Amino acid sequence: MNTTVLLRAAFVIVAANLYGCNALLFRQHPLSRHHHQRNCNKRPTTTSTTFLSVTPSPPSSNINILTNSTLIYFPLPGRGEAIRLALTISNIPFYDHRVPFRSWGRTKSTTTWGTLPVLELSDGTTRLGQSRSILRFVGKYAGLYPTSTSDDDNDDVDNFLRAQRIDELMDALEDLGTAVSGIGAGLKKDQMEAERLLDATKEDGVVYGMLDKIDGFIEEMGNNNYAVGGNSLTIADLLTFTSMGRLVGGVYFGIPSTVCDPFENIQKVRRMVGQDPRVMDWYDERERVGKLSPAEQVLSGCRDL
Repeated sequence: MNTTVLLRAAFVIVAANLYGCNALLFRQHPLSRHHHQRNCNKRPTTTSTTFLSVTPSPPSSNINILTNSTLIYFPLPGRGEAIRLALTISNIPFYDHRVPFRSWGRTKSTTTWGTLPVLELSDGTTRLGQSRSILRFVGKYAGLYPTSTSDDDNDDVDNFLRAQRIDELMDALEDLGTAVSGIGAGLKKDQMEAERLLDATKEDGVVYGMLDKIDGFIEEMGNNNYAVGGNSLTIADLLTFTSMGRLVGGVYFGIPSTVCDPFENIQKVRRMVGQDPRVMDWYDERERVGKLSPAEQVLSGCRDL
């Protein structure tokens, strides 16, 4: 056995003694008391899994279906981050399963739509697809999306209208991403970047115009820095937070990091979510274990806007 092999073996033994058999796959959130038991002798899968769960309050019956579920997504914020945050701030323990891009080709066919994220419920058989659909599902169970719970028809109407406004904003955020992708399509990279930069910073640009409409919508429909009415956080706030993080975080070449600066209401929502103690704890723990990516740094930095 050569020196390299011996060193690797020693590292595995020390890590297992310190952190348990999953040491090379995850670090446990310090607030979590839940431990998912695995066979230490079992051969690792081709995916890399990070488990960051939180200790729940005594679970009520309406969130049991989500407790210890598994969110499967890539190792980046993207379309999965709003769902991660919805579960985290609701104190629902879950498994954050991050699939390396190199493994995606071999596992893509196992998903219903050939896409991620996928939420696998704790029964191990029920799998949910499509990011906004999953986010609404989690929101309904976690109290982050209005539902009909009253015998008063007027209350129902108010809840249904607020739910519609949340969906309306989320659809607009999806349209924004589509619009950005279409700017400069087919051009060389430097030309595409120049086209996007101009479009996003001039008032008659498509992207600038959509941001202005989103900002106006939040101003009209929002309240107390929340994106859509009420006095509490909803999935609309979380999706605004993560979508704008993608926009300014370098996902779209050519879009400057300052693109949201002119839009006061968008910035208020980003700051409000970023300063939520539960969101801060999430990113602080990601940083503590050395997992905070550049894209996550952008989201974490919203606390200082």
